[in-house]
Amino acid sequence: MKGIFDVLEELRINAEKSGEEVKTRKIIKDYMANLKDFKEEQIGNSLIYSYSTEKRDGKVIAIRADFDAVLTDEGVYAHRCGHHGHTAILLDFATKVSESADKDVILIFQSAEETGAGAPELINNGFFEKYKPDIILGCHNFPGYKENDVIIRAGNFNNSVIGFKCSLNGKPSHAAYPEHGITPAYATAKLVNQLESMGALDANISITHIKMGEYQYGTSAGNAIILGTIRSLDDRAIQNIVKQIGDSLDKLGNEYNLEVEIETSEYFKGIVNSIDVTEKIKQICIDKGYPVSNMEEPFRAGEDFGFYLDYTKGCYFGIGAGENYPDLHTKDYYFNINNLKYTSMLLFDLVGDLLKK
Repeated sequence: MKGIFDVLEELRINAEKSGEEVKTRKIIKDYMANLKDFKEEQIGNSLIYSYSTEKRDGKVIAIRADFDAVLTDEGVYAHRCGHHGHTAILLDFATKVSESADKDVILIFQSAEETGAGAPELINNGFFEKYKPDIILGCHNFPGYKENDVIIRAGNFNNSVIGFKCSLNGKPSHAAYPEHGITPAYATAKLVNQLESMGALDANISITHIKMGEYQYGTSAGNAIILGTIRSLDDRAIQNIVKQIGDSLDKLGNEYNLEVEIETSEYFKGIVNSIDVTEKIKQICIDKGYPVSNMEEPFRAGEDFGFYLDYTKGCYFGIGAGENYPDLHTKDYYFNINNLKYTSMLLFDLVGDLLKK
C-alpha cells in the first residue's frame, strides 16, 4: 500500500479537467481498496464510500473532498487550488477510520467543484435520499492565515458566484474598408466601461477574458466576447446585475447594429454554515487544542459545497496554509504538506465528538 504522501504526489501529477477525472478516480479506488469495510459507489463522476459500525445510533456524518484541477495560463490542468491535498486528507482520514472501526461516516470524493457542477450532480442523482447524512463537513486550505489554524465563520462563509458571457456579433471586413463590415469594437469598449460602474456595494464584477477577432492586422473583427463573474452574498443582487448587463447589451446592439446575447453559467451557491454545527466545531477545536481563527469577512471565491446545505446541516471551514503563502489559482501556489496529517486528525476528532453530541 502506497504511503499517503506518495499518493498526494500521484494525484498532483495526474491533475485533470472538471468532470473528466478518470485517472484521479482510479488513484482513489486503488487506495481505498486496501481499507476494510468501506462500501463504494460511483455517482456520476464522484465516488462515495460509506462506513457503518454496530455502534450506529442513527447519526451519520458526511465529509466532502474535491478532486478536480484548474486550467492554467499555460493551457494545462494543475492543482493550483489544492484539491489533490483535500483528497489526500480524506484518504488519510479513511485510513484512521478503518483502523479504529468506531466512526459512522460517508466520504464524498467529488468531481467538478471548479465549475460548480459536482455537488448538483450528486444531489440530482439522489445522494441525499439514499445516504441521509445528519451533518456534512468540508474544508479548504487557506493561504493568508497561520499554518494549521482552523478558520471558522458561522452563517455566510462565502459569496454566491455566477459566470457571464457577452457575445457581440457583427460582420468582418478588410481592415482597409471597415465601412463594409460591422465592427463590435466600440460597443465592446463601452460595455467594459459600463461593467466597471455596475458593481454595487453588495456585489463585485470581475472581467476575466476579452476576445475580439484574431491576432492580425488585415481584418476588421466581426465578433467579440467578454467573460466575467459576479459575486455577492445576495443572489438577488447577482440577478439584478445580470439584468443590467443584458439591458446595456441590448442598447449597444441597437446602437451599433450588432446581434448580442448574454449567457450565464457555472453558478456557485454561497455557503451558509449552520450556526449550531459551526459553534460545536469551534468548541471541539478549543477543547482539543486546535488553534481557531474567526474569519471576519466572507470568502469571495465560489464553492459548490453551498448546494449541500439546502439538504442538511453542516459546516465548511478553512485550514491555514501560512500567512505569506502564495494565493490560490496562481502559478506560485503549491499545497502545504504540513496541512495533510494535521487536517485528517482534526477531522477524525471532529467526527468522533460530533457523533457523541
